[in-house]
Amino acid sequence: MKKVANISRYVVASILLLAAIGKLLDLPGYYNVMEGYRLFPTWSLWPIVIAMPLIELLIALMLFANKRVQQAAWGSVILHAAFAIVLVIELIRGIDLQNCGCFGVFLSRPLSWATPLEDVFMIVLSYLILKNTTQQKI
Repeated sequence: MKKVANISRYVVASILLLAAIGKLLDLPGYYNVMEGYRLFPTWSLWPIVIAMPLIELLIALMLFANKRVQQAAWGSVILHAAFAIVLVIELIRGIDLQNCGCFGVFLSRPLSWATPLEDVFMIVLSYLILKNTTQQKI
């Protein structure tokens, strides 16, 4: 189980790092993507656009460094659950997003029902990390 949790830790950390880099390299482009969601008030877009990749980066670095892993894994669970909820809301609303923004503007992918499922997969991987860190403390 420890091996699976370690692999999960590196997979989650790698994906979050790539997502953060993709967003940070073009914050104005990511702003445009977030604007397309038509879900957030205009005043909140820049704080979201700046905070999101920094949160992803922080979680990724914590997982790579194997420091505060339980907190990082919980952060990943919460982050990906929020992503999945927002994406499902957008799909139900019928918003046509040509770029879901998951990796900023550099890996542009249209929003589809597979997109929130990817976040559910990340939640499962994060849970595996959590399960391993909880077992170590017993």
